[in-house]
Amino acid sequence: MVHIDEETGAWEILSRTAGLPSDYLYTLLNTGTSGQPTLWIATTGGLARLDSTRWHTIDSRSGLPSDTVVGAGETAFPDGRTSYWVGTTNGTVRLGPSGWELYRPLAGGPSPVVFDMTWTLEKQERVFWLATAQGLFRHTGGTWSLALPPIDAYFLRTVPTPDGDDLWAGSVYRLRRHSGGHWPNFLPGDGGLPGREITALQSLTTGSRGTLWAGTDAGAAEWTGDRWQPEAAPCLPHPEVLALYPSANSAGDGWLWLGAREGVARMRLAAGRVVPGSCQALTKDHHSQLKNAQIVQILSDAEDRIYLFSDQGVFRLAAPTGGSLETTRLEAFDTEDGLPGIHFTRASFVDHQGRIWSGSAAGIALFDPRHELRHSASVPPAPLRIERLLVDGQERPLAPGFELRPQEKRLTIEFALLSFEREHAIRFRTQLSGLDAQPGAWSRETHISYDRLPPGAYTLKVWGRNGEGTVSGPATLGFRVLPPVWRAPWAFALYALAAGGLGTVVVRLRVRSLARRAAHLEELVAERTHELAEANHRLELASFTDPLTGLQNRRFLAATIQPDMLQAIRNHRDPPGDPLHRDLVVYLLDLDHFKRLNDRAGHDAGDAVLVEIARRLRQTIRASDLAVRWGGEEILVISRWTDRAAGALLAERLLEAVGGRPFRIGVDRTVPVTVSIGWAPFPWSGEDPEAVLFEEVLSLADHALYLAKRNGRNRSVGALPGGSPAEEVVERILREDVSLHALEGVQVELVWSAGPEVAAADLLDTTPRLRGPAHPAAQEAGDAPPPL
Repeated sequence: MVHIDEETGAWEILSRTAGLPSDYLYTLLNTGTSGQPTLWIATTGGLARLDSTRWHTIDSRSGLPSDTVVGAGETAFPDGRTSYWVGTTNGTVRLGPSGWELYRPLAGGPSPVVFDMTWTLEKQERVFWLATAQGLFRHTGGTWSLALPPIDAYFLRTVPTPDGDDLWAGSVYRLRRHSGGHWPNFLPGDGGLPGREITALQSLTTGSRGTLWAGTDAGAAEWTGDRWQPEAAPCLPHPEVLALYPSANSAGDGWLWLGAREGVARMRLAAGRVVPGSCQALTKDHHSQLKNAQIVQILSDAEDRIYLFSDQGVFRLAAPTGGSLETTRLEAFDTEDGLPGIHFTRASFVDHQGRIWSGSAAGIALFDPRHELRHSASVPPAPLRIERLLVDGQERPLAPGFELRPQEKRLTIEFALLSFEREHAIRFRTQLSGLDAQPGAWSRETHISYDRLPPGAYTLKVWGRNGEGTVSGPATLGFRVLPPVWRAPWAFALYALAAGGLGTVVVRLRVRSLARRAAHLEELVAERTHELAEANHRLELASFTDPLTGLQNRRFLAATIQPDMLQAIRNHRDPPGDPLHRDLVVYLLDLDHFKRLNDRAGHDAGDAVLVEIARRLRQTIRASDLAVRWGGEEILVISRWTDRAAGALLAERLLEAVGGRPFRIGVDRTVPVTVSIGWAPFPWSGEDPEAVLFEEVLSLADHALYLAKRNGRNRSVGALPGGSPAEEVVERILREDVSLHALEGVQVELVWSAGPEVAAADLLDTTPRLRGPAHPAAQEAGDAPPPL
């Protein structure tokens, strides 16, 4: 399918690489309104919907040398070409006529790891600068030369002066200024720069002059032309300034944004200078989504919406021109919006078309805000529907005023919001008038269940909120719960008639006694029934969750895996047009040397590691995947509807998520932790999908995990069908008298993947270390600069 941009006329081919289920299309259907159209696409692989507001991922599958992006931008190169470029830990590429091409400054030389590049004007001559893992290189007069050694330049900024451009090169431990052929040093803690480490560097050009700001672990400072002057930002949620961004007009009027831990702040700019006393902040106290987030880069789009890049995804806020930030609406983007990952590096920029490029540890994402702005006209709230009614698990016609009989115990009501933009961000809240005093919290749940409601009249109210924050509803449904026979009005009348023969006095006394007793019993039963209904609901939720890690437990897997198993068997028995995305891949993860960690660092440290591993796994896997605490230090991950041939890719990402960074177990204590992984697909055999049970595939994954442990740990082993029939594999693996290395005795294909390299260190080595450079490639640069 071909997509033509209505403004630029550019053509874009949409195929399976863009998310279509198949390249074979039947028909197209446009629904929705003129302000919010929706395009549906029927293919041989299923039904798809075109979503132009998602982030588009560019990674190693698209031509990048590596998924870890350390630099990116749009620039004119010395050879006369102007293009986009992306620097990764395995080299640098730029976009050419035929796609991404390796950038080699010297013919025949290697592609360097590039962090940043820029131009300066020196004595009417343009000079090109290249910050790489091998050092800072300078190109002038057609010749390359080394200007600074490695670990001295990770980010570059150009500041115009009356005598020409000054080039500033920044690293973690120093700033260097190139002016008049000299490179003076500026160290944190000396000459007006606060703190001990440089964390950010940003400039603003107004006319023929420029302003430069630096962020450190203890605040921010401005370069005045001959010295550094600290900037007071008392509203900053944390003293460490991780990002700087001036959002100002050509006269230098606007705001200076500062990113920090768990929040962001801004200070007013006038003619490029900070106005004292103008600090405003937006923190986790205003938006809980910012809790534990570290804002490492800030950008804005053509509508002055601010984008905050963090280690927990991308946040966007529509900053008001005046007033307070506290009322600003905050939107969150994550992997379900198309982002390749949620851990962002300082490698994001806005191109000349206004598109936003954001570099991360899993690739670079591209977002075009213009698609949103085209459809940003006022759109009415999406339709909210109450769709289905279940009584004791049986569907009942949906009719207002329906009645529940006394013997009917469980009521379930399902609802839906007919919105097709950012569907994963849709939330619902409910209130049952007659039981709930106020509406409940917003939730992803599309149904609500009640057990043993007391007799009475009720009205269910449902509200829906779409991905843009627009609320629909409430949709209402009224119903009655009938009382038991002994509490029916006619029963009380019968009691009165039976007592009539006892005499007027006895009747009156008895009626009064019965009325008081009935009222008391009704009040008591209503109170206890309400408490029991709430307790049953809380117990059901808690029984499926591991209390330490927050992951699902074995009971949840046993209750929910059966439909997935049957669907996977059907996928292979009656395959669709598209052969991909029909497998379940089972991963068993086991922490390496976990007993040693508990023995030496204590069980509290072990629990902290388990909690952090659960958090990293949730950020690595898709929303449709499942992570289960299998027992002790074992975690089970099930990747739904994927291709077994890609099983090793997720295994590598899981190894990197755990072993790629050390774990903090105290204020200044860190410990390296790795895992070993065994994995296998279900169904085991595509030709006979029912030959091997799901429990037997779990056993195959467990044997593969043992091989990973036996061969050095910190690696993964996948077991795929080889030449042996499925029955023979099961018989050899699952016999009680077969040793654990029996996988090597049958024809099973083993797929090996190594984890990240972890320095050999004692688990309790808690010596504080200075934080290294922001880009991992710089650690491999060495002391002497190799040839470019």
